[in-house]
Amino acid sequence: MKYLDISRNKVELMGVAMLLVMFFHAQVRIDNSILYYIHYYGYIGVDLFLFLSGIGCLYSYRKNSDKKQFFKKRIFRLLPVYLPIAIVLSFLLLKFNYITVSDFLGESTLTNFIFQIGNFPKWYWYIPSLLFMYFLTPFVIDFYDKYKNKRKAIVVIWFVSFLLGLLAMGYNNACYYIFVGRIPIYLIGLYFGQKALNEDKMSKGSIIFLFIMSLLSILFLVWNRNFGVRWWSNLFIYSAFIFLTVFLSILISYIINYLRDHFKFIKFSFLKFIGTITLEIYSMHERLIIIGFFIFKKLGYTVSIYGMKYNIFIAFVTIFMAYIYNKVIKWMMDYKK
Repeated sequence: MKYLDISRNKVELMGVAMLLVMFFHAQVRIDNSILYYIHYYGYIGVDLFLFLSGIGCLYSYRKNSDKKQFFKKRIFRLLPVYLPIAIVLSFLLLKFNYITVSDFLGESTLTNFIFQIGNFPKWYWYIPSLLFMYFLTPFVIDFYDKYKNKRKAIVVIWFVSFLLGLLAMGYNNACYYIFVGRIPIYLIGLYFGQKALNEDKMSKGSIIFLFIMSLLSILFLVWNRNFGVRWWSNLFIYSAFIFLTVFLSILISYIINYLRDHFKFIKFSFLKFIGTITLEIYSMHERLIIIGFFIFKKLGYTVSIYGMKYNIFIAFVTIFMAYIYNKVIKWMMDYKK
């Protein structure tokens, strides 16, 4: 299998990642089963996002190494889509007295997570963290390029990541774990992007190693959920996610390629559809679950926020609204051009 296969199936993989995140955000209550663990650890979808973003950013920077253009392109793809949704939906949550004015102002300025503003700073970690990753990208790639000994460069980069992890453990703050624990998977995405650009092949030995480490990671995650929840265990969870994220990307890409080659009628249209509106869905879904509950309450209907039917309904509403919003944004961009 080639590294390039993951890049070619990026949209489908983004679709899988988004479905995992939506399942995690759903408030459904599930009995102990495989679905229970997938639901509990569904936030691994974010690791998939960051891994794939790393691959995409490597391609983008190799195509044009102008840092100013790189930053501009990333910011204008992210903020014009995210901020209007965040402001409108946060305003509705404010009107329903679910969040405070501090929460609303922090969300509108992307400062909740950075400065720990309001009651829900963890809600808002992803976008500021993604912007930081974008800022980091050109400097990491340039640093890697300057070293003739590429292995030495990789060791230095990983050592810095390890120190950041220790720093986060010292703070004992979940917000910092969430961010710092995801830096390595983004860096691995950059590495995979370079390998894909070189059209390198994966060795069987590396795939077997990832498979074994993924099995051990699953065992650790099951144990951690039942017995090992401690403040220090968070970074170990994200370390386990590294192996699972990479192996899942390889496995899903292999399955997609196999089915596509042997069953021509399979187009993976739904995954592609979801994969093209991931940012819109991510920005809406978790907030709409809460807003929908208050709207039903205002209308005099009694719904359970933990009910399966309610969460499925909100999921479909979110996908529909995300699609419409995506079309509106594209129309506005084309009109501006």
